[in-house]
Amino acid sequence: MHVTQIPGWKARFKQVAAITALAFCLPMAAAAEVVQGKGSMPQERHHLPSMEEVYKGIFEAEKSRLKMAEPEHDMPKSLIDDWGVQVISVNSTADGVFLDFRFRVVNPEKAGVLFDSRINPYIESEEDGVKLGVPSAAKIGYLRTTNRGHNIHAGKIYSIMFSNPGLHVKADDKVSIVAGEFRAEHIKVREYVQRRFVRR
Repeated sequence: MHVTQIPGWKARFKQVAAITALAFCLPMAAAAEVVQGKGSMPQERHHLPSMEEVYKGIFEAEKSRLKMAEPEHDMPKSLIDDWGVQVISVNSTADGVFLDFRFRVVNPEKAGVLFDSRINPYIESEEDGVKLGVPSAAKIGYLRTTNRGHNIHAGKIYSIMFSNPGLHVKADDKVSIVAGEFRAEHIKVREYVQRRFVRR
């Protein structure tokens, strides 16, 4: 697949072009200050990514995003019929520090248990039964969507982020998602590989 086949590639290209231009302009501005006697050049020079590397990075990121949106095929149909949700995936992200549970809402009313702020969901390791909860961040609160503003819509994909202290759960482990009486079992954890540009 070529980069031009990625949906919205033109908008992404404009963003990358702006960032790349800024990356080139900053060293030039520093050099201008040196000429004017206002500063000193940094001792270490870093390699800036080429446009080919940038394109490849966008392509790989889009492939990862699409892979994360592929639903689990072994989930029972009862989850849709009884709870109004389609399980997409559980992804190990941020170098394994978080477990990102993604699901598509089919019926907002039935799916309400996953958005009820009075219910504390958790992820359970099927290997040893360890339960991991939803972390809370300053000024943001718990890393999950709630339905306080009646903002849950059918067809949209939502996420609940679980903490993973000590990297207890790893890629390929099997886990269960529990929220009140809702339970989705035997979900294989996927590894989300994020491409990074390495400065040389």
